[in-house]
Amino acid sequence: MHICFKVQIGNRDDTYVGPDEGEIFMQILRDYLYEFMKNNPNLYVVGTYIQMDEETPHMHIDFVPWVSGCKRGMETTNGLKGGLAGRGFKNEGKGYTEWQQWSEA
Repeated sequence: MHICFKVQIGNRDDTYVGPDEGEIFMQILRDYLYEFMKNNPNLYVVGTYIQMDEETPHMHIDFVPWVSGCKRGMETTNGLKGGLAGRGFKNEGKGYTEWQQWSEA
């Protein structure tokens, strides 16, 4: 299982990317990626794609969530619930899942 997460700067109505701004936006997205990897060690990044060809600069981050120390089956396995639980996010019912909490954080 892998998940794709999109990060976008601004929107098409308020973000202009001209020749002078392009490198600045690229650096902002790179910095975001490094912070993402540092803050989410249980979300193993397998690919990133920065796109400047559309109206709004954005980046796709593909990652595999994993967890180690499992008591049954393999000791290390992939799983979103376990990967996010390692960051302290716990399911609080249908209305507030680990994924929703992580996305908001």
